[in-house]
Amino acid sequence: MTAFDPQSVTHDMARFALDLEWATLPDKVRREAPRAWLNWVACTVGAARTPAMEAAVRGVLLMESSGEVGLLGRSESASVSNAALLNCLGSSSQTYDDTHLATITHPTGPVAAAALAVACKRAGAGQPVSGRDLLVALVAGLELECRVSCAIAAGGGSLGWYMTSLSGGIGAAAAAGRPAIRLESRANGVGLGCRCGASGRISRDSRQHGHHLRSGHGRA
Repeated sequence: MTAFDPQSVTHDMARFALDLEWATLPDKVRREAPRAWLNWVACTVGAARTPAMEAAVRGVLLMESSGEVGLLGRSESASVSNAALLNCLGSSSQTYDDTHLATITHPTGPVAAAALAVACKRAGAGQPVSGRDLLVALVAGLELECRVSCAIAAGGGSLGWYMTSLSGGIGAAAAAGRPAIRLESRANGVGLGCRCGASGRISRDSRQHGHHLRSGHGRA
C-alpha cells in the first residue's frame, strides 16, 4: 500500500489552482461561472441590510474604521480579510446562496468573497485583475471545495458538521492564490495547508441553522 503523503496532495491542489486556464475550461463551466458569480453578488447585495449584516459590520468597524475593500451593497469598506468575511456572510444570511446538493455545501460564498477581496486590493495597488481571471479563480476554488466536500461526505460522518465551514476555506485559499500575484505552487500550497488545518477548528454543526451564526462560513 502506498503511504499517504499530505504534502503531495496539497501540492497537487495548489498546482491545479494555478495551472487552470479559461481556454481549457469546458463550455458548460464557462457558461455557469458568470452565473454563479452573478448569483453570489445578488445574494450579497440583497442581504446588505439584514440584521446579521448590521451586527457583523458594527463589530468589525469597532476594530477598524475602514479598509481598502468595499462591502457590496453598503458604503463602508474593510480590510481584505474582513471584507471577505462580511461579503461572504451577507451572501448566505438569507439562505438563497447556491448549494452543491450532493454534500449540502454552499460553495460560491467563501470562494467569491476571498477572490474579490484580493482582486480589489491588487486593483488599488495598480495591478487590476481581469474579469476572466477572476472567474478562473472562482472555478478553481469551487472545484477544489466541492471535491473536498465529496471526500468528507464519502466518509459517512454523522456528527452534523456544517460542510461549508470544513471545505469553504480551502476553496477560498485556492481562489485567492491566483489573483494574488499568481503565487507559485509551494507558497499557495502553504495557504491551502493552513486552511486544511484550520477547518477542523472553526467548523460549526447543523444545530446552528436558524441563528445569525449560521451564515458564519464567511470566516472561511
